[in-house]
Amino acid sequence: MMVPPRCMSSLATAAYSEDAPDKVALISLKNHITYDPFGVMSSWNDSVHFCNWTGVRCSRRHKERVTALNLTDHQLVGTIPASIGNLSFLQYLYLANIGFRGQIPPEVGRLYRLKYLNLSYNAIEGEIPINLTSCSELRGIDLTSNKLTGKILVEPKTMLIKLTSFLVPDNNLTGNFPEWLGNLSSLPVVAISDNHLQGTIPNAIGKMSRLEFLKISGNNFSGTIPPSVYNLTSLSILDVGNNRLHGEIQPDIGFTLPNLEGLYVGRNSFTGKIPVSLPNATGLVELDFAVNSFSGTLPLNLGNLERLRRLVFSTNKLTNLKDDGFSFITSLTNCSGLQLLDIGRNQFEGELPPSVSNFSSELGWLLLGSNQISGKIPNGIESLKDGMFKDGMTLQEYARIALHGRVEEIIEPSLLQEAQAHRSHGEVVESSRAHFHGEYVESSRATTSKIDCLIALLRLGVLCSMESPNERMKMKDVVTELSEIRAKFLG
Repeated sequence: MMVPPRCMSSLATAAYSEDAPDKVALISLKNHITYDPFGVMSSWNDSVHFCNWTGVRCSRRHKERVTALNLTDHQLVGTIPASIGNLSFLQYLYLANIGFRGQIPPEVGRLYRLKYLNLSYNAIEGEIPINLTSCSELRGIDLTSNKLTGKILVEPKTMLIKLTSFLVPDNNLTGNFPEWLGNLSSLPVVAISDNHLQGTIPNAIGKMSRLEFLKISGNNFSGTIPPSVYNLTSLSILDVGNNRLHGEIQPDIGFTLPNLEGLYVGRNSFTGKIPVSLPNATGLVELDFAVNSFSGTLPLNLGNLERLRRLVFSTNKLTNLKDDGFSFITSLTNCSGLQLLDIGRNQFEGELPPSVSNFSSELGWLLLGSNQISGKIPNGIESLKDGMFKDGMTLQEYARIALHGRVEEIIEPSLLQEAQAHRSHGEVVESSRAHFHGEYVESSRATTSKIDCLIALLRLGVLCSMESPNERMKMKDVVTELSEIRAKFLG
């Protein structure tokens, strides 16, 4: 049957309505973009159906209904309009690392089908809207590295029982540990680090039976680690560093948390012994016990940890027995992947064993300072790290070479402790997996920025320390360069 042209026009209008509600909402978002360096919004015009606009994906079943919006990494600047709440079929909202400001509109709570929300690495302010808990289908929330304030969803309207990742680190959030998280027994990933949270760690956290990743470092939590935490057998990352915690680490932690890959308790007020049970967690990659008041000796069986990469016990009250000497060091030479060993600022004494030279060439940092170590430096130690100072190579020469791809070999670890923690945690939980497909992400952008800043300063140091005075950088140029570095990295 022939269809009259007028009817065909009507059918086309019905299929592609100019006033489709989702198109109107997208245009409103476009109008709230104030800076678009890559011209992303130029594709958002009537010459292309809005379902084919950059970053937009529509449902196959429900025509003209937007199910995903992904503008991540396009360096857009703007705000999120209230009309975003009109995208009622939206399941994926990714506006990460693009420079958005303003607040999260409470209308986001109308997105009842929303599964993943990623607004990380922006400059979003204000509180996390309580309406967000109305989105009962939510699996992942990532608000990392913004300027959010207030408490963390104090009285949720509904329990987000489908949540698989809750990431709000590096903000200005206040209040106590959100106890409602303890009711989410299936939640595997929680990161609330680097905020201004206080109070104690609630015992209810022990009900999160599937918890794999817990990062609460960089806050003001006090008290002890509740016993229930040691029952979370699925934990692979436990980071409580840089708080005001005290007490002892449970002696059988290696047996109760056998899946640990990273344990970070540094920069607190812990006391007691280093648990001898740690090697039972055979997958351990990193241990950080720095800046506490641990005493006694280091377990000799740490050398059984074949995957160990970083071992930090600096700034404690650790000692060694005269009969054992540095037997623990001899044990650690079995850890072929060990890259960093820091036992500085303790109470170790005596001579270093010849076995020090048996460390793998992977060892880039062996920090022993501020102890009572005496005697001669063992022969063969110069062979570590590919013989970095062989053939009369000076520190300046090595630094100049290391600037090309090996800069982390010449950076004192404490300068990068926080950045390295981000990186190592991300590696351990395979953070590079795409958040767009519903998997959690621990971005290393902050790490990269800090390393880039240090590279710039180190390069300047190399130029100022050339052997010949004629080759050294002039002071006026140094001042200019420092100003440029400050402007680039500090704003």
